Amino acid sequence: MPFFLMAPPALSVAQAKAKPKPAPAKAAVKPKWDGEWSLSVPDSDVIKDRIAAFTQGMNILQRALWKKKLANACLPYDRISILGGDGYSLTFGKEVPINVESNGTAVAWTRREDEEKFQASLKQEAPNAISLALQGDGYTLNESMNLDGDTLTLKVTYSNPKQDQPFDYTQVYKRND
Repeated sequence: MPFFLMAPPALSVAQAKAKPKPAPAKAAVKPKWDGEWSLSVPDSDVIKDRIAAFTQGMNILQRALWKKKLANACLPYDRISILGGDGYSLTFGKEVPINVESNGTAVAWTRREDEEKFQASLKQEAPNAISLALQGDGYTLNESMNLDGDTLTLKVTYSNPKQDQPFDYTQVYKRND
């Protein structure tokens, strides 16, 4: 008879008790997007200065044209309000909320400031990162938002097929709650 069949049952029970139980898996902490966010001016780019640097090498006519286009498209907002759920409701400054699903489905949105019409879509990039795309007339604003505790970093990229390089700037917001 093989030896393992002759081992006393107490030995098998003791070995079973000696095995430690695996620790329960910790649930990932879901970032808290909801809330009011205020612009942290010292931590943010000055959009006007970024536009001046971007247009510096252009001739005088191009510079005037692109300064106006960028200033009209890239509006600064002193606050952002975010409400999450199945999708997101994002309000920039005193604008009309943008209500989007997080699956990339485009919705129509009109900016109150200048009546510019956009197709808005949002994608959840990671638990702490979302990306909002605003497709305007001849250009796209991509707004990548990263959440780190009570700090929301917004990187805006303006792309236009008539420009070789995209224009970008960063705004940092702090939670009000």
